[in-house]
Parts: sequence; C-alpha cells; structure tokens
Amino acid sequence: MLRSLRVYLLFFGIHCILREQLREYLIGFMALQMRNDANMKAEIPTLPKR
Repeated sequence: MLRSLRVYLLFFGIHCILREQLREYLIGFMALQMRNDANMKAEIPTLPKR
C-alpha cells in the first residue's frame, strides 16, 4: 500500500511538471504558427506563377 502511494505521488509530480512544460510549449508553438502564417500570407503575392 505504501509503495503504490509513493509511486502515485511520484507520477503526480511528474504529471504536474509535464503539464507546465507542455503549456509553455503549446504557447510557444501557437505563437510560432501564427508568425509562420503571417509570413506565408506576406510571401504569397511574391511567389512566381508557373
């Protein structure tokens, strides 16, 4: 019983840390995507037509 409780606490701690990192990663990823979209929209008119 005690060992499973310790494993659960360890898992919960890792989960909290990963959730924080995942949130920061998602925020950074979304910012990057928005910047990429803006760059693509700006570059579309300058693409040569084939």
